[in-house]
Parts: sequence; C-alpha cells; structure tokens
Amino acid sequence: MNLLRNGECVNTPYGEGIIVTKNNEKYVEFDDGSGCSIHEIIGYQAVRYRKVYIASSWRNTIQPQIVKCLRMDGHLVYDFKNPRPGDNGFHWSEIDENWQQWTLEQYRDALDHPIAQAGYMSDFNAMQWADTFCLVMPCGRSAHLELGWACGQGKKTLILLDKMEPELMIKMADHICTSLSEARAILAG
Repeated sequence: MNLLRNGECVNTPYGEGIIVTKNNEKYVEFDDGSGCSIHEIIGYQAVRYRKVYIASSWRNTIQPQIVKCLRMDGHLVYDFKNPRPGDNGFHWSEIDENWQQWTLEQYRDALDHPIAQAGYMSDFNAMQWADTFCLVMPCGRSAHLELGWACGQGKKTLILLDKMEPELMIKMADHICTSLSEARAILAG
C-alpha cells in the first residue's frame, strides 16, 4: 500500500506534482503553480493503486459511474470527459458547430486544428501514463483504437462487456469482464 507523504513526487494524469498538506488536507501542486485536492484524483489518501485509462464513448451513460467506482477503490483514473479540474474534455463542436456535416477533407483538416491537437495530446499523454486500460462498452472506434494501442504496448487490458455482436479480436485483451464487480476484483489483484 502506498501512503502519499508531503514532498513526495507523484505522476498524475494532469502531470507530475508534489504532495503538500493545506488545512489538514492533501493536495498535489504542479510546476505551473496550479494544484488540486488529492480527492479529485484518487478519492482518498492511502491507496494501493493502478493508473487506469478508461476507453469508452461520450454516449456511454455508465462511464462516469465506472470512473467514480475505480477512484473509490483507490485507483488513479483518467476521465476523458473531465481530464483536469475545470476541463470538460475535447468536443468537435469546439472547432465547428456543424462538424457532423463535414466532408472527409474537412474532417481530415480539422485533425490539425489546435483544439483537436490539444485534445489528442491530453488523451495520448494519459494513455502513455496509464499502466492499465479498461474498455467500457458500448463504445466507438476511438476507444477500440486506444485499447489496441494498449495491447500493443503490453499494458494490462480489460474489456467490460455490454450486449454486443460477438467480436473475435477482443481475445487480445488480458481480461474480458461481464460485470463491474468482476473488473474491480481483477484490478484489486
């Protein structure tokens, strides 16, 4: 079990920081002077943890519950919907409100927009940081690309199934789970 001590350097999805205590509460302070409560990152102070990247969909209604449960279990969890305090994640609509009517060329060009590049780097940095990936179904192409990358990197991988058409290639994942409790038990081990 890791105890977070004052002065300890920690690697979080938000970047590297130092543990400090303010008003009897643990905080992480970053080099740029910003910081956040340790509770915003892990839920509580004394943990044996994994660094988990949740790959899922904006439309997946259980994704926030998965993030909350894994944080309550003591894991550091990257949440693409809320990657940093005050940041609600990347949305194509930030580039163009009519993004759903783009041509293929407009879509390709939008990938180079500074907002798209920043969103990509936020997620990709978290992918590199994570030691464990959990694909929460249902989800789309990006989440599957993320999990495929994790498999290729040799990271621990889980898939939390939902009703779906059978897919053979999910055999790449280390664990295929049919319930959140099964996934939590694997992550605890």
